[in-house]
Amino acid sequence: MSGDKEREAAVSAVSLRMVLYGQFLLATGAYGYYMSGFEAKAKHGAFMGLGGDVLMCVMAAMSSASSKPLMMIGIHLGMILPALFAGVFAWQATKQGPEQAARFRLFVLMAVGSVAALYAIVSNKPPSPSKDKAK
Repeated sequence: MSGDKEREAAVSAVSLRMVLYGQFLLATGAYGYYMSGFEAKAKHGAFMGLGGDVLMCVMAAMSSASSKPLMMIGIHLGMILPALFAGVFAWQATKQGPEQAARFRLFVLMAVGSVAALYAIVSNKPPSPSKDKAK
């Protein structure tokens, strides 16, 4: 029975980290919009931050589901998305010219934050049920 409690605690830890990462995306997206002086052409940054937040919150909810397939999809997509976002943010950082140093720093921060979130999620991933039964 303690294995079930440990697994539930790990799922809760992973879900919390997914939600926190989503909040990070929301904050950095809003900050990017603020840095632009709220220009209409930069509004997509705030929307993308909101979209990333919603995606990560959905993955957190799915990873806490009682249905095993839904839970596994949520956990695994919740690990894939930060890796994907880290690559996109790093790529965006390389596209910034010298006159866009602030945007470069923001994209680097977002890429590093995404790698840190990926590490936090993977390091707290619950053990697979097959490993629990083998013990």
